[in-house]
Amino acid sequence: MERGALRSHIRWFIVLVAIAAANGQQLVKVMSGTQMRVLHAAMDENNDAMVSLDEASAFVKGLRTSLELQNSLQIMETIDANKDGSLSQQEYVEDLRHLKITHERRQHFGGKFMAFDDNGDAVLSHEEALPLFNFMFTFQNLDSNKDDLLTMREFKQIAAAKLQGAPPEEVAKSNEEAKTIFAGLDTNGDKRIDAKEHYAYASGTYAALSALQGLFGLADTNEDRLLSAEELVECRSLPQFGGSAAYHHAQDWIDRIEAALEQVRAKSEL
Repeated sequence: MERGALRSHIRWFIVLVAIAAANGQQLVKVMSGTQMRVLHAAMDENNDAMVSLDEASAFVKGLRTSLELQNSLQIMETIDANKDGSLSQQEYVEDLRHLKITHERRQHFGGKFMAFDDNGDAVLSHEEALPLFNFMFTFQNLDSNKDDLLTMREFKQIAAAKLQGAPPEEVAKSNEEAKTIFAGLDTNGDKRIDAKEHYAYASGTYAALSALQGLFGLADTNEDRLLSAEELVECRSLPQFGGSAAYHHAQDWIDRIEAALEQVRAKSEL
């Protein structure tokens, strides 16, 4: 596919990626130079043949958001009573009546609605509602003292079940990794993780952006903070790349782009 034609499909990627994932489509391939160039083109938002970290980060965040939107579609459709694609506080409070929680917790949850209204329009778009859904369910399972903040001890409960019976060195390694991740999520430096900060972890966005940083560190050989397509292609030959988080995430991004492109091709043939 010509670069211009590929760029015309980029805006389809984020939507169709989730559809492909929902249909169980997954391509397992060895990364080729062509695939790395396709990944580069998908990230190159301004089409200047160079990818900045901001451009690549926007691509990764958009990809993770699209997957979360797809995963939460049923929840949103259930709560969105008037089917306008957004969530009002009244709709949210009404839905809380169906949860098996105390009256006090229901009131507390209802009062948290506006904290997720990023643009101040008094309703939540589906994207704004994603951290709220995470707060209502996943976050609550970790927040043992129900203060709407996670301490390091509470955060480490994510790995507690997996570490039962594990050797001491594995436990120590997990604890160090938890400290690093916790510090990365704690954007305001208050030694606590709030619901929005935790959502970056729960959605996979934090892990993907960390892998992207690693990819830039490996591929940006001239250290100009920009990636050319050739730099991305050449990165495949680096011994540090194979088996790294950058490798696995790049493979996942490529697989999802290819699945999305296949959806586009199939749609165009109808």
